[in-house]
Amino acid sequence: IMMTAYSDTPKVVRAIKAGATDFLPKPWERSQLMAMLSSAMRLKGLGCEESTARVQSSGTSHAAPEIIGESESMQQLLTLAREVAKTDANILILGENGTGKTTLLNILAGVDEPDEGEVVLRSGIRVGYLSQTPEFPSEMSVMDACFWHACQDRNDTEEALDLEVRSKQILGKLKIGDTTRKMGVLSGGQVKRVALANVLLQNPDLLILDEPTNHLDLEMIEWLEGYLGRQCITLLMVTHDRYFLDRVCNVILEMDDQTLYTYRGNYAYYLEKRQERID
Repeated sequence: IMMTAYSDTPKVVRAIKAGATDFLPKPWERSQLMAMLSSAMRLKGLGCEESTARVQSSGTSHAAPEIIGESESMQQLLTLAREVAKTDANILILGENGTGKTTLLNILAGVDEPDEGEVVLRSGIRVGYLSQTPEFPSEMSVMDACFWHACQDRNDTEEALDLEVRSKQILGKLKIGDTTRKMGVLSGGQVKRVALANVLLQNPDLLILDEPTNHLDLEMIEWLEGYLGRQCITLLMVTHDRYFLDRVCNVILEMDDQTLYTYRGNYAYYLEKRQERID
């Protein structure tokens, strides 16, 4: 995934390559970045100028040559892009209410347009997004809601039958029994659970979840933990469920004072390192 706001593409690529050694200290990370640059569909946006930015990592700062625009948020997006690009990353975004966590997820998922710049996904990447307040047509059945965006070809009988079986399995774990019911008669919590089933059935490469454990009981949360742990995907989420995030996430990004701080560890590690940073 690449998030860009640049008009001079060759200049951007040269600058990122030049700073790759410091910005991405591990060789495999640098190789992955080069592959991302080569396969990106396009890079365009606002004019920018060359500068030296600060990359926050585990509560400490490292100087890295970068191209940044008028907004310091581009630094945050590059930090986020680096983490999201790792296929084994389960990323949590933390921040006080009003810092823009949901807005950021909406932009990454393509629901909202950024004020400037552009989000560019590598060709073939599938993104699944569970919003905080999902919506479906009121007359749509539960089963059709599960098929929504999940089945590439409804005329493919084998694919449709397989998806129907998986839908019933996942809905059963989420305690949604009658798949013929209309979405308009479900409670808000039931709609959120159907939406969760739908996004899981899409088999995304990047799964974005906004408060996934809302309206789930303990049994459902434990099932979801196990399910996510078995998937080979990149997970990006916002949640206030301390115990869920502690068992699922291995990278925490804290939004604080217009800066993204990276902590590679669980919530307990984050608390420890955040206090060290503040002190």
